[in-house]
Amino acid sequence: MCQFSWFCDGANDTPRNAHAWVQANQIASLALSSELPDLVGGATHYHATYVYPGWASSLEPVATIGRHRFYK
Repeated sequence: MCQFSWFCDGANDTPRNAHAWVQANQIASLALSSELPDLVGGATHYHATYVYPGWASSLEPVATIGRHRFYK
């Protein structure tokens, strides 16, 4: 089973835009650096609000942003 459906769809996931790929990596590094506020309360899991995975009931919901619910 796949954690992210887009990763297992068989499509080529090689970045096509080198500048966008570098920018995405810089943003990800900033997000992981603790320089930004934690908007999801230390969440370790998330899912879209239109699904309800079996594991969700075993974790504490800590935030909802848009169509995503976050848990720890």
